[in-house]
Amino acid sequence: IGPFGETVSALRARGHRLRLLLPTVPHVADLIKTSVARWDEKPEIILEPERKWQAFGKADAALIASGTVSLELALSGVPMISCYRLDPVMRMVQGLVTVWSAALPNLIADQIVVPEHY
Repeated sequence: IGPFGETVSALRARGHRLRLLLPTVPHVADLIKTSVARWDEKPEIILEPERKWQAFGKADAALIASGTVSLELALSGVPMISCYRLDPVMRMVQGLVTVWSAALPNLIADQIVVPEHY
């Protein structure tokens, strides 16, 4: 979660006004709260699914960890930047992967729904 905090700090330093909402699930909420405690600007932690969908409906953009949330945001029409950190072993075999996209919405639709930049 560290790179997300760094990104938020960089955006704030450039003068961007942000309202940070961080939907998560209850079983990792304490870990998330501990991780964001060091951030310059604290996000509002959202645990309830209804509030998550409300937040998606109001969002201008999202910075996400890749996964199911990319599908939810694509369905909500929210522009997103999806991040995934590869461990050292995966970096070594990265060139062997033949999947044409890392974005779940693209793989399911078999076309580019969410633009990707590497």
